[in-house]
Amino acid sequence: MRFNLVLRDTAIPVGEAGAVLGRSRACTVRLEGDEVSRRHARIEVVDGIATIEDLGSVHGVRVNGEPVTGRRPLKHNDRITIGSHELRLQIEHSVRPPPRTGPKPLDRFWDDDEDDYGDGETTRRDCLVVLVGPDVAKLLAAGQVEEATRVFDPAFDATLNVVRRTGQLTHGANAQATELTLQLARATGDRRWVDLLLELQTAAKLAPPPPHLEELAAVVEELGTSRLEALGACVERARASVTEGAPVAALARLDAVLRRSAEPDP
Repeated sequence: MRFNLVLRDTAIPVGEAGAVLGRSRACTVRLEGDEVSRRHARIEVVDGIATIEDLGSVHGVRVNGEPVTGRRPLKHNDRITIGSHELRLQIEHSVRPPPRTGPKPLDRFWDDDEDDYGDGETTRRDCLVVLVGPDVAKLLAAGQVEEATRVFDPAFDATLNVVRRTGQLTHGANAQATELTLQLARATGDRRWVDLLLELQTAAKLAPPPPHLEELAAVVEELGTSRLEALGACVERARASVTEGAPVAALARLDAVLRRSAEPDP
């Protein structure tokens, strides 16, 4: 089964990695116009079903004239309207797999696109860790650690650069970044991921979400970190929002790591 977006008689393939539509020069499908957000919408294909999601755009997305809310399934010949542009989804049924003609759409990262990032609060959640998160999670679940690292590494780096400049990261993006970086740290045995996560949260002045504190404690105990000062600051920020249960125990474990690191070598 093949999925194509048809725009002005041009068919644009949509593979398993999906497609991002918007005004940014880094989008898979680039659309011009004041009513098009830089990263406007995302199309995904999972188990032979295509869906579209509005990435918090200002002017919205319509399918067959109806506004899109949440993630909407798409059918053959559905009309997608973004700004003044109308695209049509074309589904071809075939027993032969489509040829690989180039990189996956989401292999195009926005490393050089930092000055063309978002339209304010309405689209800020559309950061790169959110865009590639579902693909990375699937790769990790399938045991494809090297491929997951290859996909996530440049996306995380680009997001970190943006957060360093803006000091802003949504709680949803922070949760996704925390979950995926800790999974990668576990899978690779590389504490670099812990260091990068702490650097991201320091730049955003955020803490690991409470549900992830136990995993953070376990990974730090196992792999360590070279960002002890950043870890201490994250622990203090987390302590302000945690009052009971497992997260409190996780904070105590992280406190113990910090105390041990401060002790002089015998």
